[in-house]
Formats: sequence, structure tokens, C-alpha cells
Amino acid sequence: MPLSSFGPLRRVSPAAWLFAFAICLTVLAFWQSILRLAPFVGVETAVGLVPAIPFLIAWIIWFTARQRARQGLPVVGVREPALDYPLAAALLGIAAWLMWSTPAMDGWYFWARRLDMLGLAVFMLGIAVFLWGLQSLLWYRLAVVYTLLLWPDTLVRIQDALAVPMAYVTALAARLIVLGLGVPLEPVQD
Repeated sequence: MPLSSFGPLRRVSPAAWLFAFAICLTVLAFWQSILRLAPFVGVETAVGLVPAIPFLIAWIIWFTARQRARQGLPVVGVREPALDYPLAAALLGIAAWLMWSTPAMDGWYFWARRLDMLGLAVFMLGIAVFLWGLQSLLWYRLAVVYTLLLWPDTLVRIQDALAVPMAYVTALAARLIVLGLGVPLEPVQD
């Protein structure tokens, strides 16, 4: 029975099938790394945010594509094989090197720093460049930024950079609220 005989599947665009193919290829290539993230769902560290990021990336791509289609703009860019294929090959080569050579070179450091997730992010970008081209990747740059956040080390560095300034802002805001409500700030005598 041909696929076109199924009513709901007939209405799915080829771009959506290509997107589903890219997701399936990524899950197939990195299923062990993705499976090892399951215990971290809901953990209050940077690694606990990583399982939610692919869903956020897919939503950003879907929303941006819908917005571009409503504006009459192309959803996928023009392919430039002289640029797209070498860049895709380089990104996929880096991902392969990260997954096959780095564990033997780094040992436990590879798993402690979750370099497999960096390999996942680079692989996703390589597949995207190969399937849709660099121009499309530039149109969806917010999704590219979130793809780089798949590596927990990036999230940890961002948290480290923002922790102290956010603590000062929170303390200042709390002080202004307390003063605005007229609550005395003097120590209470026992």
C-alpha cells in the first residue's frame, strides 16, 4: 500500500519529512548519549536542562518556519554545494572525531565533561547544513545558539557568569521592595 493512500500523511510537506528524517538520524546516531540523559531530567543543574533543549530547538524551528511562510519568505535557503557540502563534511567529521577518538584520548574526562553532547550538537549542525544549507542555518540562528547549549559545559559557564550579578540584583530588588513596604530592617532584640 503506497504512503500516499494514507489521508493525514498526504498533507505533510516534504520539508517536514526531511526534518523528521534529520531528527531520526540524530537519535539513531546518539541514542546512547540521549538515553544516559534520562536520569538527569529535573535535576537542578545545567545537565538537568539539556533533555528539554531539543524540544525547544524543534519548537523554535517550527515557529520560525511558520513565521517565514506567513511573510511569504522562503523557508529553506538556496543550496550552494561548493560551500554547503565541505562545511557539512567538516562538521560531521568533527562530530565523528569527538565520538570515536576523544574517549580513548581523554578517558573519564570525556564523560565528566559530556563531550558526547558537544558531538551531538556538532552532528546536528552538520546534518542541518547538509540537508538545508548554510543559508538556512543562518536564518534559524536562534535554533543554532540553542543547539550549542546542548553541551552542559556551556550552560555551566553561563550560570557561573550570571550567578553573582543576579544575586546582587535579587538582593537589591528585595531591599527596595522591603523599603517600599515600610518594613523595618533593624535587627530584632531578643
